[in-house]
Amino acid sequence: MPAVLLIDDHPSILECLQTIATSRLHADKVGTARTAEQAVQAASGNSWDLIVTDISMPGRDGPELIAELHRLVPNARIVVYTVHDEAQFGVRALRAGAHGYINKDQELSELVNACQMAISGRRYISPKLAELLADSLQQPALAHERLSDRELEILRLISVGQTPSEIAAKLHISPKTVGTYRMRILDKLELDSTADIIRYAVSHNLA
Repeated sequence: MPAVLLIDDHPSILECLQTIATSRLHADKVGTARTAEQAVQAASGNSWDLIVTDISMPGRDGPELIAELHRLVPNARIVVYTVHDEAQFGVRALRAGAHGYINKDQELSELVNACQMAISGRRYISPKLAELLADSLQQPALAHERLSDRELEILRLISVGQTPSEIAAKLHISPKTVGTYRMRILDKLELDSTADIIRYAVSHNLA
């Protein structure tokens, strides 16, 4: 019976995941976390067979948390359960160490299937994510694929209208650092303004 760590900032979703872990996955140990900091604490020094996590958490946003969890618990299977489309974070999440990526608009039975596949040592890859992976091998890289995880994270936050101060507070960095990342984003994407960043994010389904 697996030990399962559940990470989400919504209590109702955590409650649902706990029910799935005990009744469908027959977990004998279930841990929960509602922030990235709690997730890292729960992962540190503990043995988990499966980690089910959102990719957008208070304190972290994007594949950075996946990479940290993979480093802390290298033997755990990680399934991302999120509202974010595969085009936003799917490929990066797999590269960071995830073994599955599933949208929250899917049936719960599909989440159970993804978790069972992960526990058995396989990967859960949706048809859409499989297509994105194939495209990433066959087509020239899009400009935003040159961004670091943190730069992509800040691009996404800018694109949904958050101010530098709001982004700084969310990511626990200074507004000046946010400005530095913004300049790097503009340079790498060959853009001129925040409005250009928003248009780029919308046109590439990153917002």
